[in-house]
Amino acid sequence: MKTTAVVGTVHGVYYIELTDTNSVSEIEIKLGTDWTTIDLVNVVFTYDSPGSLPQGYSYSRNGNIIAIDMGNFPAQASYYGNVRTKNGATWSNNYTFVSN
Repeated sequence: MKTTAVVGTVHGVYYIELTDTNSVSEIEIKLGTDWTTIDLVNVVFTYDSPGSLPQGYSYSRNGNIIAIDMGNFPAQASYYGNVRTKNGATWSNNYTFVSN
């Protein structure tokens, strides 16, 4: 999350580094204001298909690093996120993080 010119607003971008891009079919990203709350982002999109993202989101990829721009959010003390990938019919374990 980066601050914006609007006080109390931040801009969010997920950077996801994949070890193997050949078998990924979908990516799921979640973001909330608490460990048990997914109140900011809950999106599943088709890998390498920017058109499968919700309106207002953008996608870029450089090799095995993907950037998902999610737009602006109200500033919070902390953000709790999850990312996982789908390979065929199997979802990976969640990669969970806290950002503040």
